[in-house]
Amino acid sequence: MVLIDAKGRIFGKINVIDFMLILFLFFLMPTFYFGYRVFTKKAVPQINEMVEIEIDCNLIKINDEALELIKEGDKSLEVSDQSGEITWLGKSRPYEYIFQLDKTGHKNPVITSVPFLKMLPAKIKLKAEVRGDSLYYNGEQIFYGLPFLFQTVNYSVKAVPVEKKEKKECWVQVKVRFERLFPQLSSLVDNGHLETDEDGRIVGILKEVLNKEPSQIKVLSTRSKKLILTADPYHHDIVAVLNLLVTDNKGSLFYKNYALKVGSQISFAAKLYTVLGTIIEIKERNEEKLN
Repeated sequence: MVLIDAKGRIFGKINVIDFMLILFLFFLMPTFYFGYRVFTKKAVPQINEMVEIEIDCNLIKINDEALELIKEGDKSLEVSDQSGEITWLGKSRPYEYIFQLDKTGHKNPVITSVPFLKMLPAKIKLKAEVRGDSLYYNGEQIFYGLPFLFQTVNYSVKAVPVEKKEKKECWVQVKVRFERLFPQLSSLVDNGHLETDEDGRIVGILKEVLNKEPSQIKVLSTRSKKLILTADPYHHDIVAVLNLLVTDNKGSLFYKNYALKVGSQISFAAKLYTVLGTIIEIKERNEEKLN
């Protein structure tokens, strides 16, 4: 018997084209089967892993009204099984804006404090979500230096995680010039005033006020028609000696995380006031507290 006859039929019964089509479908059936299994497979429910962790933070840009509301033990609103609790609060101090005017970031930043806004050190215990190697709280990834929202039934505040590092510390004596202070402010600045950190440690001592006099301004002389210096009746300059507890980072000194060197800005926050000045001399260094 001829395998394929004159009419193109196999064994005279089935057309070659039909046979090839049947053969193609036969080999294609496993593909359809496994494809069906893949696309109809039920997804495994995603279970979010939760952890509890306590982090150091600064609560920032707080007005006086909100400051009165914030207490240890405050609990945040619970969202998707995520929550937070303030377990410790430090001492509030004026909030400082830090402006980096140099594009390279190598020069000293410009610092200015805002008396009507406060910064409050805190410890917050978070129940947060783990995603890989990252931590998320209410949809926001937690990073050092970047704020997240901490919200209770009474207030909302931005919390900035801060990294606590072991520090090599020493005391340094510096001479600082505080310029163009209003008379009401300059009258408060006096010997013996202290600055403390969020843990209540003394980190700055105003040892001695060396000079307190009216600021100098340039005015046009009516007699000589030239610019001359004269006393400013509305502002005072103060030169003072301060003892500061600084951090030694491989020989470079930092006070409140800002480089300590002649010409750099410095802020001194006593109990009743905060003043900004310029370091004009670094006088002495000691591992113990300077007298």
